[in-house]
Amino acid sequence: CAERKRLEEVELPPGINDNQKVKFKGLGHASDIFQGIPGDLLVNIKVTPHSIFKRSEQNIESTAQISLADAILGTSITIDTIDGKISLKVEAGSHDGQQITMKGLGVAPQNLPDN
Repeated sequence: CAERKRLEEVELPPGINDNQKVKFKGLGHASDIFQGIPGDLLVNIKVTPHSIFKRSEQNIESTAQISLADAILGTSITIDTIDGKISLKVEAGSHDGQQITMKGLGVAPQNLPDN
């Protein structure tokens, strides 16, 4: 049997994880054993690390540096998010390593389709 190649465009669900497998029904090889009915295409996902953001479960983490004076007095800074730049208020009295949570800007819960 000669191997044939074809290009398939598939849509990956948002929030997919590294090393996760996604099954696309009917996009696999059509086998003579099963009367030419195509099997499923299994895609193993490899997520490339991002230069700014780090993913921790459903959270997206980013680091920003501010001066000691800004940490003591408070300030507003512009930060990058997956959806673009936003202004973030840093409260007076902030300390080194402090985390500020911005609700709703992480990874959406995943509902994998059963194609």
